[in-house]
Amino acid sequence: MLKRPINIMIAFIGTLLAFVAIMPLFGYDLVIHKLALVPTDRYANDVTHLVLTRSAAFGTLAFFCMNFLRRKRPWSSVAPMLVFSNFFLLFGLIMAAQGTLFSDAEAANDWRIWGLLGLLGLLSAVLYLENKAESNRIFTDRW
Repeated sequence: MLKRPINIMIAFIGTLLAFVAIMPLFGYDLVIHKLALVPTDRYANDVTHLVLTRSAAFGTLAFFCMNFLRRKRPWSSVAPMLVFSNFFLLFGLIMAAQGTLFSDAEAANDWRIWGLLGLLGLLSAVLYLENKAESNRIFTDRW
């Protein structure tokens, strides 16, 4: 009886989270608790990594909301970490390409950002392999 209202609420929350996750890519940030659309250029340059982390976290939550509605379950316990690192890598690459990830102090050391993103790519590859191996162990006796 409560299945449909809960699904509608999860769909709304997932859509809102996805919207909030991608807004910083367009130069705006939706502050939910204030119900305000704030330009990201008002933020200090040293908090862009927090905006990136928030976008990755909200993207991960939106992904799992949509998977819940599609009745898809994670294949392993590594899946949430894999999805988070992939979203962090995706948003990090886009923000680094836009130049919004670099503050004036970090502009001289932008190799650190690219190095971090490279390490995240390596982490994503390792987590993918672990996720695949663990899902094969879980479903080994299913067929």
